[in-house]
Amino acid sequence: MSYSDDYKKTLAELEGLITEHRDRAAKIEQLQRRIIALQLLMEQDNPAALQELKPAGDLVPKIRTLRMPLTDRIISVLKDMDGIPLTAKEIVEKLKAQGWNIENEANALPTVNSICNRLEDREIAKTTDKERRKAWYIHPQHRRIGIA
Repeated sequence: MSYSDDYKKTLAELEGLITEHRDRAAKIEQLQRRIIALQLLMEQDNPAALQELKPAGDLVPKIRTLRMPLTDRIISVLKDMDGIPLTAKEIVEKLKAQGWNIENEANALPTVNSICNRLEDREIAKTTDKERRKAWYIHPQHRRIGIA
């Protein structure tokens, strides 16, 4: 087998695995959402039954994180930092820590960057330089109050 043939074979295998990984990540998120929905229904219908079942624990992200649109998640992250600026990369890391499934977002950094720029345009966030990178922090008037 030539290097060229091996390269093509390896590249095809890698592409297949990446596609499979994305499909699995999407399925995991779907199952997590279903678990959360079932937990909420069981809490209302029969709380004792939920207590008897194995808890999902760390397998399921916080309900708050799954239900929030990405813009609201970013605002929440910036509010949690209480004025400390974050770069787009740092925001992505915070979102991942909250359970955001990054695998389903093809261009996470540009997406976060774009949303933060729109938040700046709407005067919800302000920018500064942080280690030669653009960083955002929550506008002082939005730190402790909700955004209408």
